[in-house]
Amino acid sequence: HINIISDIQHIAALLFVFSIYEFTKLFSETRTKKVTSLLFLLLVAFSVSLFMNLVTELSIIDEKLVYTDHFGYTLYSIFIVVQSIFILCNLYKAYMISEKRHQVLSLLIGLIGLFALGGICNLLLPILGVYDFLVFGYAGSTLLSLSFAYAVTKQDFFDYKIVITKLAAHLSTFTLVGLSFVSINSFLNKS
Repeated sequence: HINIISDIQHIAALLFVFSIYEFTKLFSETRTKKVTSLLFLLLVAFSVSLFMNLVTELSIIDEKLVYTDHFGYTLYSIFIVVQSIFILCNLYKAYMISEKRHQVLSLLIGLIGLFALGGICNLLLPILGVYDFLVFGYAGSTLLSLSFAYAVTKQDFFDYKIVITKLAAHLSTFTLVGLSFVSINSFLNKS
């Protein structure tokens, strides 16, 4: 049952990055249904592989959590990095075409901070077998939250009600898919 914790963490990261990608498409005028479909299929494939312990296993040894990464973790990391590059490209496009460059720049700075901390602490160091700094990678998401809040509240970035409605629809769908995988995995492990 302890592996479910690791699986949920990985799925949350996948959903987070996919949601940010979808969000940045909204104001960068990027309309790439093929890329979105491919990224979503890869997200589902990684989610399934998580439950087959092809990415990471979590166990308790001497009362400590011990992560064991498998070959899928490198592929998972590459997927996150590629998706992050797509996100930065979308924001760069938005910066170049937008009248609200300061707001986009605020988001871009927050995302670069998140990707730097998350990339080092949650992807690179675990590939090298160092898990002591995972919490710093998670804390990096506060940089994005702060920059987003600043862009919306102080710089009147966009009509956030429309965007929040669309994101809520996407997130609820992805959450239901993720919870389905967790439920199925839990059921299969009990059998």
